[in-house]
Amino acid sequence: MKINIAVEITEESILQTKVSLHSFIEKNAWFNGTVYLLTSSYFPISEKTFAEVSSLYPTIEIVNVDLDDRISKMMHSSKHMLTSGMLSHLKMGTFLIDGPVLYISQKSIFFSDISFFIEDNFINFSSLFNQDTSSIFYLGEKLNKNELLSTIAILVLEDTSIPPNRRLSNFLVAEFNKIGIPSMKYSNKIVSASKYLDRYFNKFRSSLKEVSCLHFNDGVFNSPLYTKINQIWLHTARSVALLLTRPLANRSTTKAVTATPIPHTPVQSFKDDSFSVSIIIPAFKAHNYIKDCLDSIKNQKTLASIEILVGIDNCEETLSELNKIAKDYPNMKVFFSNKSIGAYVMRNSLIEFTSHENLLFFDADDIMKEGMIATILYKYTKNQPIRFKYFNFTHGSNPIIHNSLNKGVAHGVFFINKALFDKIGGFQDWLCGADSDFMKRCLNNKILDLHILSPLFYRRIHSKSLTQDPSTGFKSTLRNEIAIKIKNTRVWPIPLSRVTSKLQKIK
Repeated sequence: MKINIAVEITEESILQTKVSLHSFIEKNAWFNGTVYLLTSSYFPISEKTFAEVSSLYPTIEIVNVDLDDRISKMMHSSKHMLTSGMLSHLKMGTFLIDGPVLYISQKSIFFSDISFFIEDNFINFSSLFNQDTSSIFYLGEKLNKNELLSTIAILVLEDTSIPPNRRLSNFLVAEFNKIGIPSMKYSNKIVSASKYLDRYFNKFRSSLKEVSCLHFNDGVFNSPLYTKINQIWLHTARSVALLLTRPLANRSTTKAVTATPIPHTPVQSFKDDSFSVSIIIPAFKAHNYIKDCLDSIKNQKTLASIEILVGIDNCEETLSELNKIAKDYPNMKVFFSNKSIGAYVMRNSLIEFTSHENLLFFDADDIMKEGMIATILYKYTKNQPIRFKYFNFTHGSNPIIHNSLNKGVAHGVFFINKALFDKIGGFQDWLCGADSDFMKRCLNNKILDLHILSPLFYRRIHSKSLTQDPSTGFKSTLRNEIAIKIKNTRVWPIPLSRVTSKLQKIK
């Protein structure tokens, strides 16, 4: 079942909306629906603002809430309605958007997955009997009845969400039960920042693992508490500040708008089932890591067609391990080189056996995040290599817990259209550093990378990797010589003459 989300936006609140929306997308890999931006004629957003927010997700629509006659009459009849803040827009969106929809406030920051919030619930409010009830609420697809809409109207007309008055709260629960809707539920994992006053900041840090989403009151944004908590989120969700200022990618699903919001019209959601990807993996002494790598590919949340090509670089231990586990990966092809050729010649050689038009170069000792391929395809372009950030973790530790964000994007792990790769010509036949040469060759031929500033995989640090081994590592003589060679190169012709080697197909 596809779940859509709705979030309010104004010119004044654009940064809050972008932070809230990005944190939701970052932490909820299951989401593949439409993002509705709730606004009104009283608070129009410009084309520039819409474009900024649209850079965060491929399928975004504007819903002008006062285009509905009932809402327009309410807004004209109530001055309070015009000054009560954009949470009113969030509540008014319930009249216009069919469920299932998860409504999220622009004042909310997500720390973890909140799929529990929509499981088996026709309706769910965060903190049902608290002041901040409507920071997040979920309305399922069976809630589009007139009786229910009249009950939802109370959300719109009251001063504060569902008021903390227990008698009225009980009345609302009873009303939902009358029309056959299960009792509303609430989650204590979605909490208000007001529960963590500045002097209780250490308590907040200690309870961070239990908090899935934090909602800020209006007054909190200018307080030291917001700065502290937002810095924690920036650390855990990674690079939102850079994401919000990066150049916009071309998106076929993004709509241009005028300064006045446009009416709500359906737009097709992004679907990745039309994409196909060949994942290229050179493997040498990878018998202790390869299963983790393949499992992470197998567990990708994508409908794209995927094939895996593993090239074993004259390593019997890795071959033995793959023979044991090959049956678990029916979309995998395994090749073997009877002589040592290096990771880059192996990649050049595996290209000849690919079936799909898109290539993802990956390493046998690394682990994909489950949304890696879907995230890449959201940014899909045939004309640019796509690069992204990653986490480092030490072999033997838990990559999810014991990791550190790498400052730059990956060099050797990247996504590229096969025709573009052929245009460039492939990798140099070097033992190390050929990925850096590839990047420089692209740059000097005006083939610019598209960067995703979110980390998409976990890079394993161990003594046998190319960057750590004494013969090819960062401090090695060979790598130093290659770095000098790249620095001193003045002419960068393409296509490069691709060096390949003969491979034996095992599976």
